[in-house]
Amino acid sequence: MHTARLLKMMAVGGAAALVLAACGGGSDSGSGDSGGVPDVPTYQGPVGDGEGALNILAWPGYAENGSTDPSANWVGPFEEATGCKVNVKTFGTSDEAVKLMQGGGWDVVSASGDASLRLIYGGNVQPINMDLVPNYADIFPDLKMKSHNSVNGVAYGVPHGRGANLLVWNKEKVGETVDSWSVMFEPDSPAAGGVGPYDSPIYIADAAVYLIDWDKGRIESSPGEWCGRVLDRLQRSLLKECKNMPRASIEAGMIQLREAHDRELAA
Repeated sequence: MHTARLLKMMAVGGAAALVLAACGGGSDSGSGDSGGVPDVPTYQGPVGDGEGALNILAWPGYAENGSTDPSANWVGPFEEATGCKVNVKTFGTSDEAVKLMQGGGWDVVSASGDASLRLIYGGNVQPINMDLVPNYADIFPDLKMKSHNSVNGVAYGVPHGRGANLLVWNKEKVGETVDSWSVMFEPDSPAAGGVGPYDSPIYIADAAVYLIDWDKGRIESSPGEWCGRVLDRLQRSLLKECKNMPRASIEAGMIQLREAHDRELAA
């Protein structure tokens, strides 16, 4: 997988959300050799009696019990219908979600694409038997079996939708019309000094799509060599051009990209 696909995965995957099941109770059927992915078994069923409680890690509003939006509560009706107590803990970033999942004690997590592969390769979640998810058939096909929710044809998450990265600006400062993301990433931007980027490693994907000429030098290189050079160029460009982005986010994002690149080469 070349670097453009890696970044597409990060850019699209970061906006896509899915539900991942934490590792737990048992089956004697494993996922087999999956290119560096821990051999975590898939629960084959059947679905038995509930345990009386469900522990959920979620973005605010994803498992709403009225705490984020007092006018919305779909957890309550579920508890009344099933007798299952739902414990919801919200998180603010994908890094926070990963750390909480690594600590254990959670049944499911609403993970974005920049967290899902870390959880999968870290052995923190298990493959999902979609035969036990009846409405999986109703999900938009283009959301299924993507590089951020499956590995080697094995699904680890149930996707539910995509999101968009929006560009918002102050007309009095920048002007009436903005038709390019250059205002975010160019050092001579009219908004320089007043830009508020999303402080997360995933955001380097947006900058990379804007900054990098993907095909330059690809023909005369092997895929692995080309990817490595592009990643090096990307890091130099980000640090040089994107003065508005936090350096820590750039460095953390590059680490995640290089790890994903190494996994692809090893697969």
